[in-house]
Amino acid sequence: MIFKQTQGQKDLFDLRQLISNFSFLTAGEGLSKLLTFAAFTILARVFGPADFGTLEFTLAFMVFFNLFVDLGTSPFGAREIARNRSLLKEIITLRFITAVIGYVLLAAIAFRLPEKQASARPLLLIYGLTLFGIPGFFQWIFQGLDQMKWVALGSIIRQTIFAVGVFLLIRHPSQLLTVAVIECCAVAGFVTYNVLAFRLLKLPIRLNSAALDIKGVFEQSLPIGLSELTWASTWYAPTVLVGFLLGATDLGWFSAALRPVMTLHTFVWLYFYNLLPSLSRYSQNALPQLQHLVRNSIKLTAWAAMFVGICGVIIAAPMMTILFGKGYVESIRVFRILIWMIPIALMNGHYRYLLIAMNLQKYEFIASLCTAVASILFSMAFIPRWKIEGAAAALLIAALINSVLAYAFVKKSIAEFSLLPFIMKPAIAGSFMIGVFLFLQAFQPWLAIAASICVYGISFFLLQPDVFRFMPQQS
Repeated sequence: MIFKQTQGQKDLFDLRQLISNFSFLTAGEGLSKLLTFAAFTILARVFGPADFGTLEFTLAFMVFFNLFVDLGTSPFGAREIARNRSLLKEIITLRFITAVIGYVLLAAIAFRLPEKQASARPLLLIYGLTLFGIPGFFQWIFQGLDQMKWVALGSIIRQTIFAVGVFLLIRHPSQLLTVAVIECCAVAGFVTYNVLAFRLLKLPIRLNSAALDIKGVFEQSLPIGLSELTWASTWYAPTVLVGFLLGATDLGWFSAALRPVMTLHTFVWLYFYNLLPSLSRYSQNALPQLQHLVRNSIKLTAWAAMFVGICGVIIAAPMMTILFGKGYVESIRVFRILIWMIPIALMNGHYRYLLIAMNLQKYEFIASLCTAVASILFSMAFIPRWKIEGAAAALLIAALINSVLAYAFVKKSIAEFSLLPFIMKPAIAGSFMIGVFLFLQAFQPWLAIAASICVYGISFFLLQPDVFRFMPQQS
């Protein structure tokens, strides 16, 4: 890999500024995810594991069909809209076509579901109507024109409508279909917001009166859409397979454990979304500067990774029962496995986004594809034997495979970025944290949790006092 040498003074990366930007960026997306999570804790309590599992089975299916309708046009459109603002009609038209095809396929699958999943049929048919709202999802336009605040506001509006609907209307286990209707209303409100914002902002988009090049847009966006489907397969294939192989009740337990992990993963994604521009900028500098940036980021996130993993294990029991109720005790063991997806994502994200920053997306796609295949195969092998714990283990193993592949591609194509030097101090602090918790647990569980967290925090400042220092400021 050839790196350009830096010329003169450069504005280099500052971790404190990264944290500030990250905090600002998480406001919209973070609030919307927390609203959704709060709504689903209520749904889990009202419906119980069986009906909640049916709902999650439906939502897992909808993830795949939403991505099918989008077909990669969101990231493709955001990338292209600044250069070719006449693509608006092509993308909207293509989405209408895929929405019709998607709903027909969804209906065909719904009517062919085995009896074990029969209760999901009406839910799928109602939820499927939201596919027709996707042509009116204009986040990609706002993103492509650097109107990110409108993206965040739209996400908040959609999830607020859904959360308020759940808080006000859902009272009885028989209201499962009402949830689907509420989601349809949330999507309708979101589309209305997008159209109004588009008109009010008077965005400079040209509507091309020439013949639509839908085929051209399809051919260019399809690879991106396939890449997104690999991500969905990694995370949601175990959910679908638990539903088919074990049934709704087991799926309810599994989904209750996965929900908080997915919510936390949003913040991991936001961190690397914020870090990517810096990685891209530094990829044009000398290699030592890029290494310095990545190593300092790893140094910081390694502490967060170890804390989240250990803290998730020790608070799993009280957290799951408080959030979801005593009917979800079976979710505790699953959560203790799944929570380690967050530390893995915090570490391997550096390798994945390095590949993207260096225009080596093909390697990132290969790693993601292998991860998706591993997730499916291990789930099929583990679920019949180890039930929902097997599904969690399959997802974790797939994530580890992704880490190994991404690391290997980075080492081969860019440079060596080892994790080991940066995880030793967090591991020592983590061992102190576990020791304090085990010692105090018999006396007072909540005191044990609080004391162990304090010990980790103190260890952080004692062992890593330089974590917030500036990077070098000249080449």
